[in-house]
Amino acid sequence: MVKSKTTLAEYGFLRGIGAARLRRMHKEEKNPKAMDRLLAYAMRKEGMSVYVIADSLDRPYSTIR
Repeated sequence: MVKSKTTLAEYGFLRGIGAARLRRMHKEEKNPKAMDRLLAYAMRKEGMSVYVIADSLDRPYSTIR
């Protein structure tokens, strides 16, 4: 039996908050760490892999994971 891959939506990853809203929040945020988190959340919601996000934000994979 092959187990299906669980999606972020099934985990309830920021349920009810879309990528567009996260990007707006990112633009309004003043704290640099919070800005990075919001952008990473938005990118993940858009379907980017953790590796691509880490590379794009110039952060270690373990930080994004």
